[in-house]
Formats: sequence, C-alpha cells, structure tokens
Amino acid sequence: CSMCGNQSVTGRAELLANLHSDDPDVRAQAVEQLGQFADPADVRPLVELMREESLKILRGTIGLYGTVISLQRGPLHYPTTDPNRHERLIKAAVRRKAADALCRIGAPAVPTLVEMLEDTDDRFLMVREEAARVLGELKATEAVCPLAAALACGGDLASLARSSLEQIGGPEAEKALAACRLELTV
Repeated sequence: CSMCGNQSVTGRAELLANLHSDDPDVRAQAVEQLGQFADPADVRPLVELMREESLKILRGTIGLYGTVISLQRGPLHYPTTDPNRHERLIKAAVRRKAADALCRIGAPAVPTLVEMLEDTDDRFLMVREEAARVLGELKATEAVCPLAAALACGGDLASLARSSLEQIGGPEAEKALAACRLELTV
C-alpha cells in the first residue's frame, strides 16, 4: 500500500524484472528509474546490464529517448547507417545511464566500480572507462591505486583515470599524477 511504502518496494522489484523485458523501451525506463532509487542492492543488476553484450538487451534507449548519446560528441539527432556504429552508440548510452545510476547509489557502489575498473577483459574497456569516470565523480579515495594503475593503459581510460585522480585529490592522488607526469617526460 502507498501508506506503508510497500508500493515502492514492489515498484523496485518490478523495475529489476523489467531489466530483462523483451520491450526495449521498458528496459531503458527501468535503468532510468532504478537510478532514482539509489539503492545499493541495485549495484549488481546495473553492472550486469553494463556488461551485457547483446544488442537485444541494450537496444532500448533509441525508442525511449529519441537520441543516442555519444560520449565524445554529445546527442546524435541523426540515424547512422553503419550497424556496428549504431550498436556501439546504443551500448554507450545504456552503459552511461547505468553508470550514472551507480553514481547516485554512491559509496556502496565503490567496491564494485573498482572491480569493474580492474577488469582487464578487452570486451569491457568502455565499462572500465565509465567506472573510472564515476569513481572520480564520487571522489572515491579508495580507488586511487586502481586509477593510478589505469594510467598505464593509455587512451581514453588513462585520460579518464587522470581526470578522476584530479577530482579525488589528496596526497596519494597527487603522487600518482606526479609519477605519471614524470613517466611522460622520460
């Protein structure tokens, strides 16, 4: 009942179930709404969604939002004819929404985000990048060492790790950034 709060518990359970819906709009709405609960129990389901490689699971954001967000270029208001590019953009938009939901969950999500950052499976590079971004937004001091290790990976991951270390700040983060700058000059 709405008086005792059971409705929100039921709603949350329904949203978790909707992550596996056949309807892509339902899946996309579930990601968006789960982020509003900011419940630590949602960390694993959101991470599983971020790692999902199937376009069938991730297709949902196009119909719901009308645009796909490219992390590099912002909103795309035109369709792409390249199916591989289209698939990557859809996955990036869903991953970003799931990562933003993890950010709203906050500190309880940090250990899982660190785990995601440390995953060296090349198929999950973009998941690692999102984890690095969110750890910086959370100013997660416990992520300094994993972020420092990510600096050696190069590319966007290193750039995001560097930015996150700058956001976190403090002596350990400064030490990692100084070591990175020293390596670049050698």
